[in-house]
Amino acid sequence: MDLFNDKTFDDYTPNEWIEKGKEHHQTFKPIPGVGLYKGTRYEWRDILVDSYDPKEEKFIVRWASTGSKVLLSRIYILFDVIIPYLLTFSYEIRLKIQGNLQEG
Repeated sequence: MDLFNDKTFDDYTPNEWIEKGKEHHQTFKPIPGVGLYKGTRYEWRDILVDSYDPKEEKFIVRWASTGSKVLLSRIYILFDVIIPYLLTFSYEIRLKIQGNLQEG
């Protein structure tokens, strides 16, 4: 899915997302959301977003259930503050692009 990680329709840059975790521009509070977990099957799991690694172009997140940290691309993260229809719209566009690429 990283191939389809198009940032064109993102509402905020990674740094703007991290800024949203700062209370009154002072103390950082991890940003809640869900991340796509790749185990024996794919499933959405609760996460806390701690920071962004610009070198890897991925967010540093903690799985809420275990506390283990991983790097996740933006496409694998749904922040709690995202309006669901925007995610659906973005996903539909990605499916259309994917279909066009496969056709030819």
